[in-house]
Amino acid sequence: MLKSAENRSPEVAPRGQARKGTLTRKAIIEAALQVANRDGLEALSFGTLAERLHMSKAGVFVHFGSIQALQTETLKQYCLRFVENVVLPSLAVPRGLPRLEAMFSRWVCHVTEHRGNGCLYISHATEYDIRSGSVLHALRNEAILLRKTVEGTIQRAVEEGHLRKDTDVKQFAFEMSALIFALHHDTWFMRDCQSRKRAERAFIKLLDGYRPPPDLSRPQTVIAQISSSSECQV
Repeated sequence: MLKSAENRSPEVAPRGQARKGTLTRKAIIEAALQVANRDGLEALSFGTLAERLHMSKAGVFVHFGSIQALQTETLKQYCLRFVENVVLPSLAVPRGLPRLEAMFSRWVCHVTEHRGNGCLYISHATEYDIRSGSVLHALRNEAILLRKTVEGTIQRAVEEGHLRKDTDVKQFAFEMSALIFALHHDTWFMRDCQSRKRAERAFIKLLDGYRPPPDLSRPQTVIAQISSSSECQV
C-alpha cells in the first residue's frame, strides 16, 4: 500500500531530485561530447543541447551557468575517456618497451579512428593557444599530464634496458608526440589513407635510434613491433 504524503520522509524528495539532477547533467555532458567530437568545443551551445535532449535552454543552463563551464566539463569528460581507452590499458602491459609500444599504438588508434573532429587534445591546441580562460587551462593541464605520462613510460623503458642509458627522455617524448600530431594532420586535414602506416614506420625508426647496442653474450629476445591490427577502443 502506498504511503501517504504525510508519512513520507522529508529526505526522499530532495534525494530523488538530486539523483535526477545528476542523471540530467550526465546526459547533457554526453550530448556535449558528441557535438564536440564532431564539430569542436566552439560548436557547443545551450540551444543545440536543449534541442538534442528535448529540454529547455534554461534547463541546460542551470547545470553549468556558462558556456565556458560547459566546455570545460566536456573536455574533462573527454580526458577521462582518453585515459580509459589509451593510458590505462597501456599501463597494464609489462613495463619497458612493450608498454611504450602499446601506448603509441593505442594513441594512433585514438587519433585515426575517433570519428568527427579527431583528437580534441590536438585539434584544439592551436585554436586555444592564444586565448585565456578555463578551457585553455584545462586543455594545457591535461596535455602536460599526458606528456609526463609518456616521459615516465619512456624512462621505464630506459630502466629496463630496452632503450639506451643516455636516452634523452624529453627529446624522445617530443619526437613521439610530433609523430602523433603529424598523424592527426595528415589523417584529418590531408585525408591521407596511408598516414597511419607512415606513423607506425616512423615510430619504429625512432625506437631503432634509441635502442642499446646488442649484447652478444646473451640470447636476444624479440620485442614485438607495432601491429596495425591492434585492438582499438575509442
